[in-house]
Amino acid sequence: MAKKRILTAADSLALRQVGNPQISPDGAQILYVATELDQKSKKYRSHLWLVPADGGEARQLTSRPASHVEPRWSPDGKTIAFVSNRPQEEDEDHRRQIWLLPADGGEATQLTQTEGGVHDIEWSPDGRSLLFLSSETPGAEEKELLEKGGIRVVDRFIKMHQIWTVDVATGSCRQLTRDRSSKSAATWSPDGKTIAFEKHRDSTCNQDYRASLCTIDASGKNRRRLTSGDGYASHPRFSPDGKTIAFLRRSQSRYYSLDQLAVVPSRGGDEKVLTAKLDRGVLDLCWSPDGRRLHILVHDGVRQHLHSISAASGRMRSITKGDRVVSGLHISSAAGRMAFVSSSSSHPGEIHVAALDGSGEMELTDANPQLKSFRTGKTRILSWRAADGLEIEGLLLLPPDYHRGRPLPLITDPHGGPAGSRVCDFYSKWQMLANLGYAVFSPNFRGSAGYGQDFLCANEDDFGGGDFGDLMTGIDMLVEKGIADPALLGIMGYSYGGYMTAWSIGQTDRFKAAIAGAGVINLHSFFGTTDIQWFTRAYQRGTPWKNPDSYIAQSPITYVGRVSTPTLIYHGDEDRRVPMEQSEQLYVALRERNVPVEFVRYPREGHGLGEYHHQLDNLERTVAWFDRYVKGAKAKGRKST
Repeated sequence: MAKKRILTAADSLALRQVGNPQISPDGAQILYVATELDQKSKKYRSHLWLVPADGGEARQLTSRPASHVEPRWSPDGKTIAFVSNRPQEEDEDHRRQIWLLPADGGEATQLTQTEGGVHDIEWSPDGRSLLFLSSETPGAEEKELLEKGGIRVVDRFIKMHQIWTVDVATGSCRQLTRDRSSKSAATWSPDGKTIAFEKHRDSTCNQDYRASLCTIDASGKNRRRLTSGDGYASHPRFSPDGKTIAFLRRSQSRYYSLDQLAVVPSRGGDEKVLTAKLDRGVLDLCWSPDGRRLHILVHDGVRQHLHSISAASGRMRSITKGDRVVSGLHISSAAGRMAFVSSSSSHPGEIHVAALDGSGEMELTDANPQLKSFRTGKTRILSWRAADGLEIEGLLLLPPDYHRGRPLPLITDPHGGPAGSRVCDFYSKWQMLANLGYAVFSPNFRGSAGYGQDFLCANEDDFGGGDFGDLMTGIDMLVEKGIADPALLGIMGYSYGGYMTAWSIGQTDRFKAAIAGAGVINLHSFFGTTDIQWFTRAYQRGTPWKNPDSYIAQSPITYVGRVSTPTLIYHGDEDRRVPMEQSEQLYVALRERNVPVEFVRYPREGHGLGEYHHQLDNLERTVAWFDRYVKGAKAKGRKST
C-alpha cells in the first residue's frame, strides 16, 4: 500500500467545492456547480456539472475560462438557464448575464445584456420567461461626477436591486420595480400571476437585518406588504397551491437573533410561527409536493440537519442524522426526491440524493478523489463547563498519527461572527496543521449560533468576558487531559476570531504565538469606519457617545500594553467590514513596544482572502509563524535546559 502524503497549503487550495444541486423536472438528473482552481491562471472558476440521480458518472457541461453559476432547469426540462460572465473571458469584472443551454447538448446562447448585471434567476411556471434581479446603473448626476476624476458623494448614489423579467423567445427585458428600496429573493407563485420578494430600505449593509415580505402582480402592479418592516423577513416560498407563503422571520432586526419558520396567507393576513417551540435557527426551507409539510434546515450545535415539519401543527421529525453538515436543499415535486450537499469533518461536501423521508440516501459525486492519498486527522466533539457552569461545545482535530498520552502543541482557532460557529465540516487549514503535528481546537463560546437564543445573546455588552473565559476553560480541559502541552500554545483567528486573538494576548501570556486576521481592535474607531454601525450599536448597547465605557473596556487596544506574544497580523486592503486601520493600530502599538510583530497587507481583498496567491502566502506564513514561535519554544526550552 502506498504511503499517504502530507496535505500541503497548495493541496488544500486545490480542493474542489460543490453546491447548488438542482433536480431535473423528471427527477432523472441533477445539475450542480463545482468551483475549482484553474491551474494555468491560478483563478477559481465555477462550472456546471450533471450527474444521474440514480448514480453514475458526472460530466462537466461548461468549460470556458469564466464563472458559470445558478443553474436552473426549465419547467419542461429541455433548457438549462445559468448566469455567467463568459462573453469577455479576460474581464473578471464583466457583468454576469443569463445564458441558455439545450439540456440535450449544444452551444449556450446569451439571453440578457443588462447594464446592471443579473443574479437570482428563476423560470416562470410556464417556461416563457425568467425572473431576475439587477442592480441600478449610474444616473446622469453620478456619471457626470465620475467623469470629473471619479468623484463620489458618500451615501448619495446607493444602488438598489430591482426586479426584472426577460422573455425567453425574444430576449426582451422588462423592469417591474423602480422605487427607492432594494429587492432580494424574488420568486414566482405557482400560477405565475404573483411575485413574492424581500424589500429592504436600501442596499447598504446597515439594512441587512431589516426587511419586509411583499408581493406584486407579474405585471409589476398592485404591491402588497405582508409583514412588518421592523423585523426581518426572508426566503419567501409559495405553497404548491399558492395560497400560503412560508418564510424565515426575526422579530428583531439584529444580527444575533434566531430565524424562525413562519407562514402567512399570500393575499395578506396574520403570520403564524411554526417553530415557536424550537430554540434553534432555521436556515432554509422547501415545501413538500402536497403542501402539507415543509422541509427545513436546522442548525443544532456542531451539526446541521434536515427536518420535516407539519404546516398545520408545527410538529417536527428529523430526516438526516450524524455528525455532519447538510446544506443546499432542493426538492423535485414530480420525482418525490430531494438533493442536497453533505459534508463532514473528514470530507468536503458531496452531492447526495434521497427520498423525501430521507430513505435511500446516496452519495452521487466524488469531487476530490485525491484526498484518499492524503493523511487526515480525526475530529472530536468536546463539551465542558465554563467557570459559571454554562455548558460549552467545540471541536478538536488531532494529527493522523496521534498517540494518547503525548501532549501536543495546540492551536486555538476562535470563529468569527461572533454569532458564527464551528460545525462538523472539513477545514483544510486545520488538516494542514494537523499533518504537521499540531492539534487544532475551536470552541463555540457563548454568543455562537446553534445553541438557542439565550446562548446567542450571552455575550451582549460582554466582548472578551464570558466568551474569553469559555475559550480558556476549554484549553485548561485539554491540558488536564494530557492532550495539549501548556508550554506550546498558539492562537489564530479571523474577523471576530481576530478580535478574540488580539484580546487574548492582552489578557494572558500563555500563548507563544498569535495570528490576528482582520480583527476589531478599537471599538470606538471601528464604529466610525465600518459599514455595519448596527453591529456595535446592538452588541455594546448604544453608540460610543452614549456608552463610551463599554467601547473602551471591551477594546483590545486598551490592553495592548500588556502584550508580549509574537503576533502576525494580516488584512485585506479593500476591507470595508473591518477597515484596515484596525490592524494598523495593533501593529503600530506592538512595534512601538518592541513586541515581535509582522504585518501583511493583501491588495484587492475585502473581508476575506479570495485570490490564490494571497491564500497560499497566508497559509505558508501561518505554518512558518507557529513553527518558529510555538514549536520553536520547545526547542528553546531543550536548549536552555
